Amino acid sequence: MRWWRERTLGEQVYLVAGLLLFSLIVALFVAGVPSSTWDFRNNLWGPTHLLLNGLSPYRIDQLFEGSNSVWLPTALGAFLPLGSLPLSQASMLWSIASLAALVMCVVAAARMEKPYPLWLMVALLASFLFPPTVSHFQWGQFTLIALLLSLCAADMLERGWKLWAVALALVLSATKPQVVLLLGVGVAVWVLRVHGFLGVVRLALWGIAWAALLIAPLFLLFPAWIDGLIWAFERNPGWLHPSSLVLLRQWLGDTGVIVWGALLAAALIVTVMLWLRIRPTLAVIWTMALTLLVTPYVWSYDFVLLLPLMVFTLFQVQRLLTRLLWVAAYSLMWWQFFDLRLNSTNSDEIFWWVPWAVFVMVGACWLLDALMRWGRSARPQPKPA
Repeated sequence: MRWWRERTLGEQVYLVAGLLLFSLIVALFVAGVPSSTWDFRNNLWGPTHLLLNGLSPYRIDQLFEGSNSVWLPTALGAFLPLGSLPLSQASMLWSIASLAALVMCVVAAARMEKPYPLWLMVALLASFLFPPTVSHFQWGQFTLIALLLSLCAADMLERGWKLWAVALALVLSATKPQVVLLLGVGVAVWVLRVHGFLGVVRLALWGIAWAALLIAPLFLLFPAWIDGLIWAFERNPGWLHPSSLVLLRQWLGDTGVIVWGALLAAALIVTVMLWLRIRPTLAVIWTMALTLLVTPYVWSYDFVLLLPLMVFTLFQVQRLLTRLLWVAAYSLMWWQFFDLRLNSTNSDEIFWWVPWAVFVMVGACWLLDALMRWGRSARPQPKPA
């Protein structure tokens, strides 16, 4: 392996030690994965299992008391085979797929052909131990896979892939539409600039076609599934969650809705500017993180959308001091998150500050790195003898 031979002995030692440590954590993770994760069980395995047995997929009460199912029907069509497996096997397979998605997102966000092994291990461990990541795996959520699909869609656009492939990735990621709220706008802006208005129309038509194809199994196996979906949404509790809309409305009443509308407008403007000025694989990193500031429905496990921006920053800053600042800020957030989790109420809205803190962390790292580069360039250069 040429890449391995080009590494110094110290880099090889760091890489081997890091891989062993990461493998140990993965082994402990696999051994500790619960036999059934709540959201996966209720929103994916249960509905697909019911559907394959000719029952209403959204009447999850037929399987589990006190449960509800609200994932979109495209998810049921896309992952229908999972319902044929025992719950424990399906849950383990889902957890392994989510772990693979996490690793691929980190590597993609590093945006380096040869990332320095030490910092790659730091990025992987920090991402794996990020409290929202832990919650994500505990609940069996879909956000990491949606994030990977979003990164893939941006990469396809940049590489000039056919729009049907981009549309498929977007439709699958839109299983959680609240996490791709701004991504759809950004992709439309890029396609409009590159392919024109007809390109946007083709992308939309492909999206509709893929959605129809994914929903088709529901009509074939249980044609009256829509009644169950309506029933599930009507009985879904109105939980408090760390959405800026929910919290601003709680804090400021109707004025809070106006403030949130202004935030959303600002986020849309920034998204359009990003997709007009930088390439898709960079724009998507900022867009997914920005979504968390304005999406009307979000939970703390969705904060894994911040990981690409955090990893990208770690690898793009040039100074060791800046990277140490990154590690210190991450450690502070990690401690604060778990301190709140252990010593406060179990209500999720107390973690509203996490996306804002990450943006402050990222901004501080970029600012310090720029100041250090500027200070070095401003030093007087010695005159040649």
